[in-house]
Amino acid sequence: MRPAPDDPAVWLRSLLQQLDGRAIGLWRVDADRLVQLGFLAPPLDAALAERFAAATASVSRDQIGLAIVKAAEQRKTVVSMADQLPAETGSGYWLRAFGTERSVAVPLQGASGDVCWVLSIALGRLPGEGVITELFHEAARSHLLT
Repeated sequence: MRPAPDDPAVWLRSLLQQLDGRAIGLWRVDADRLVQLGFLAPPLDAALAERFAAATASVSRDQIGLAIVKAAEQRKTVVSMADQLPAETGSGYWLRAFGTERSVAVPLQGASGDVCWVLSIALGRLPGEGVITELFHEAARSHLLT
């Protein structure tokens, strides 16, 4: 296994376009936190995107109100719906701020079988969960694993 690419922006942008998303990010899963490796949100207000990037640059693994943490901890895809989450904090807050209804966070395993990264995308519409999961896993096979 090798670390995430030096510049994940190219393939994050490609996934964002393929899925017609509003924002996409990649986090490395460390022992006690998730560390942001890349975040793109071209359709969003720049100040909002910067606030999110700063708030999620390094996230403790006990912040289970965030879908990226939940995906890493539960080792499964997490679909978050804004109308089913508290509006004041966590993923519910950010989905509403992004003007979107849902997000999908997918844990990606390294060669060891451990969850090493989490990819997440905020969407206005939701293609089938399997489509998103497969695209994310293809990105992992192509760019994250040797």
